[in-house]
Amino acid sequence: MSFDLLGVGRWVSAPRPGRRKGGFPPGGPWDEESFALVCALTGATEAFELDTGRLTFREAGTWAIVGAGMGELRPVGPSEIIEAKRRVYVAWARGLAGSEARATGVAHPPERENVLRILPGPQAELLGHLLDREFTVDRLSDRTGLRFSGTEPHGMEIPSEPATFGIKLGTFRFLTLIFSNW
Repeated sequence: MSFDLLGVGRWVSAPRPGRRKGGFPPGGPWDEESFALVCALTGATEAFELDTGRLTFREAGTWAIVGAGMGELRPVGPSEIIEAKRRVYVAWARGLAGSEARATGVAHPPERENVLRILPGPQAELLGHLLDREFTVDRLSDRTGLRFSGTEPHGMEIPSEPATFGIKLGTFRFLTLIFSNW
């Protein structure tokens, strides 16, 4: 199983409930119905959740792509590009990873370097302040975030607590900064 991705996505599996008391959310796919359908069609236990972007398949196989805007049934061959404008789930009939993985086909070397792009959030102006000063991790830090002690960022209005945003359980929020002990 091999495909190239130009877009935003991640590997997902079914939610794993029962570990919240240890601080672990159940995780799982955003669209549980589409995920369940793609797994039922292929027999896979994992799928690739593609938020938006393009997939190019490198080899033939039995693929299922389920989600918004994917309303047709048709064969997909190698080098064919699939455009996803909304969240879709991609699974392969022979499984995707873990104990079901098998070496198949020819290994393909990467054609270019991978690039990580970070999109600025509501408090992005604080990132520059974080990178050009020294801070100490405050004793009030915990597993959900770090509090920093250091110099005050002049001229910036920073709330005493982080802004809250509606997110799905299991989502990782990259940048919320709290500065204390000024």
